[in-house]
Amino acid sequence: QRFSIDAYIEFKWTDRRLEIDTGDGPGSGERTLPISSIWTPRLTVVNDRGLSATLEEFADVDADGNVVVRQRIAGQLAVDLDLRKFPFDAQRLPLQIVSSRYTPEEVVFSPDSYMVARTDEFGARGWRFEGLAPEQGLYRIEETMPESPMLIFSVRADRDASFYVLTLALPMVASHAILTRLPSGPLSSMTDMRRRRSPSSG
Repeated sequence: QRFSIDAYIEFKWTDRRLEIDTGDGPGSGERTLPISSIWTPRLTVVNDRGLSATLEEFADVDADGNVVVRQRIAGQLAVDLDLRKFPFDAQRLPLQIVSSRYTPEEVVFSPDSYMVARTDEFGARGWRFEGLAPEQGLYRIEETMPESPMLIFSVRADRDASFYVLTLALPMVASHAILTRLPSGPLSSMTDMRRRRSPSSG
C-alpha cells in the first residue's frame, strides 16, 4: 500500500573541515555551497515509491562548519497496513530516513530531531491523525551490507469506525432491504398477458 506526502525537511550537521577564520565571531562567514562539493551523511528515504525533490541541492554553511540543507519532497511512500481489526484499526504511516553509506558508529541522529505535522490539513475522510515522536533504529540495505542508522518520522492514523458504518455499511443494508421487498406482481401480470395473446397471434 502507499500514501502521499508533501513535506519540508531541514537537515543539520557540523563539519569542522568547513570552518574558516573570518575574525567576525561565531556564525559569520556564511556561504552557500553545492551539496556535491561537501561531505553529506548520504540520506535516503528507503520507503520512497516516487518522491520528487523540488528545491535545488545547496547547503548553507557558516564559519564554524555548521551545515544546513533544506529540501521539499512530494510523492508516495510505501506502508504495510495491518487490517486485521478493520474497521477499528489504527495505522502507522512512516517516513524512513537512512544514512545509507555509514554505520551507527559513524553517523548518529540527534535525539532532538522533531516533526511538525499539520494533521488538520490531511486529506483523508474517515480518519483521525496524530504526529508521533521520532524514532531511531537500524536498517540493512542489503543482507551483505552492515546496518545503517535510521530515523523514522511517523503519523498515527486511526480509522473512524462510525464513518465507515454510516457511509458504507448502512447504505449496503438499506439497498439489500429494498431489493428483498420488491413485489413480484408485475412480472406475473406480464406472463399472464403473453399467455392470453398467444392464441390470437397464431
